[in-house]
Amino acid sequence: MNYEYISTPEQIPAMKRWLKDKTVLAFDIETGPRRDLISAWEKDQKIGLIPHKAHIATFQIGNEDQQWIIDNRVGLDISFLKEILESETIAKIGVNLKFDTKMVMHHLKVIPRKLWDCMVVEQVVRSGMFPGRQDDSNEKSARVALRYTGMKALALRYLDIDIDKDKEFRMNLWKTPPNEFNERQLLYMAGDCIFPSRIAKFQKDLIIERGLQHVIALEHRMIPVIANMELVGIPFDRAYWNILLQEHVVRRDKAIDVLDEYLKKTSFMQEDLFGITTKISTVEYGSSQKLAKALYKAGFKGFIGKDGKPLSVASERLKLMKIEGKMPAELVDAIIDYKQISKRISSYGTNFIEAIDQETNRIHPDFTQTILVTGRMSCSPGMQTIPGDAAYRRAFNAPRGWSLIVLDASQIEARISADATGDQPAIDVFQAGGDIYKEDGEKFYNTPIDKDTPEGKKLRNRAKVSWLGLTYGQGKNKFHNYCRIFLGEDISKKDTDYLWDKFFEIHWKMKEVMDEWSSYVDPFQSSRYITDSAVHTFINEEKSYAKLVEIFTERTRGNTQSAEKQAKKLMEHKSRCRYAETLLGRKRFFRVDFVGWWTAGRNLPVQGTAADIQKCTMLAFQEMHWAEKFDAHIINVVHDEIITLVRTDQSEDLFNRQVELGERVGQQFLTNVPMKIGGGITPHWKKF
Repeated sequence: MNYEYISTPEQIPAMKRWLKDKTVLAFDIETGPRRDLISAWEKDQKIGLIPHKAHIATFQIGNEDQQWIIDNRVGLDISFLKEILESETIAKIGVNLKFDTKMVMHHLKVIPRKLWDCMVVEQVVRSGMFPGRQDDSNEKSARVALRYTGMKALALRYLDIDIDKDKEFRMNLWKTPPNEFNERQLLYMAGDCIFPSRIAKFQKDLIIERGLQHVIALEHRMIPVIANMELVGIPFDRAYWNILLQEHVVRRDKAIDVLDEYLKKTSFMQEDLFGITTKISTVEYGSSQKLAKALYKAGFKGFIGKDGKPLSVASERLKLMKIEGKMPAELVDAIIDYKQISKRISSYGTNFIEAIDQETNRIHPDFTQTILVTGRMSCSPGMQTIPGDAAYRRAFNAPRGWSLIVLDASQIEARISADATGDQPAIDVFQAGGDIYKEDGEKFYNTPIDKDTPEGKKLRNRAKVSWLGLTYGQGKNKFHNYCRIFLGEDISKKDTDYLWDKFFEIHWKMKEVMDEWSSYVDPFQSSRYITDSAVHTFINEEKSYAKLVEIFTERTRGNTQSAEKQAKKLMEHKSRCRYAETLLGRKRFFRVDFVGWWTAGRNLPVQGTAADIQKCTMLAFQEMHWAEKFDAHIINVVHDEIITLVRTDQSEDLFNRQVELGERVGQQFLTNVPMKIGGGITPHWKKF
């Protein structure tokens, strides 16, 4: 290492001369709490990571050959750093650059450009390979990927170096007075320039080899946009949320009363840490096993297996039992209501209140941009999984003098499905500005549909459930149950088989292309794969083999010998990963032990392309806000919605500009189907 610690003005000219002709630099910062928050930091060290509660102690900049450690606490003129950060011709390399970007945006008032984040790159070039579930249904599990893409993991993977990342050591760097850093501290800070520079060279080859240049470019340009979202935060009505929380507690207590009555149990009242009085049952209804046992003891069949073990109490299964008349509707509704409300209280209720920043009175989420395999964003707390109920969204209000613009890409997944597969019947409907669910319903039943009538709504919903279920490869049996749950009626197998047949009679081209997409990721047949030597570090071979044997045994109806042979064949080629890809080129890689490949293989091209369109739209919006001096900021995205906080006097102009720009961005992906964006201006978040 060749580092120099900068703490005097006399040292800066030499550093500036060295930096002058550099086009690639590594960049990092160290932070600590504001002076008035040092005592609070001792109890909660996260304070030193929050831009408006922290200060930047040091800047590190350089490359493999030379590293400069600039002490920001001694009043040095660092305006030259602003020019480097804003430059579109100088690449800035780092790990988890969203954090550094937030800090410099807040403290230096600059928007960093031309970034290279080794963590983001790794999550893209190995998307789907990491342990845990990286699908959109499990954000918490997907965050496991962060452990495999941080600096320590990357240095070990690419450089075979076990670097010093002791948390307590790192978090306390700011405490060292100027000119008193020891050698370990200086080597650590210098390493934040050296290691990313080396790692990026290896990653560049993977990006090119796997055809991910466009995706990586998009994700890097998104870093300042996401950093800005977190800086601005989401306005939140605490008082209203508390009222909503109390109403939920009452609703949950009513569900407990119904369960107690049916299951012959008792409850008692107890006050929680937030002073909310809640009902506690003698049976832990939130435990699936205990609930199943309680149902069995109360005389309800189907909850204890022949081996004496509890069976599933999943909501989907209970809904089917209700439809089939195997359980009282009131009891099923109470169980589902209890589970749903309990989850909402724990996931959104007190969690959101705890997340409110006391200085800004806003929630500043922690967004991740690439841990989900589809490319969709996720965040903590769960702003993107908030129920669509108007009651929940009402809590997110614009401050006085401000408004929210809420835009939604209309039927985006259906449009992508039609366009990407060349499905002419669907293309014709969209080109004519029609409602695909209504028009398909009319073709299914050979009758005009008025969706404002009960019968018309029913037929349109049957066409809609066909689109939602069948474009992702459901067989007739699974589709039958899916329809019963989605429609809430005991629709016959004959009727759902008719829908299945009719849908693919009309949309045969879509099925043909999507079947081909699935075949690309078939671990037994597909020859389209990449080989990655790092995969073995993500797989527990013994567990993966046992899981495959179990699944194949079930599929071969007990033929263990055949199942073991199939599992062994796959594990012999564990470094091979098949892949599905989006229109932009984003790829989801499938390890050999991933068994849901048929559905996921046809899901990624649609869901992933929708995510790519959304990110491109977000980028275009925020760049327009910055370039044209709109006082506006994207603050959240939920599925296909983009929510912007804007000064009210600019809202109408910006709304029209965003709609036009968003449709233009989407049209770069859709060649045969028009992009359609709807929405409106509102004082609080709502669905239009």
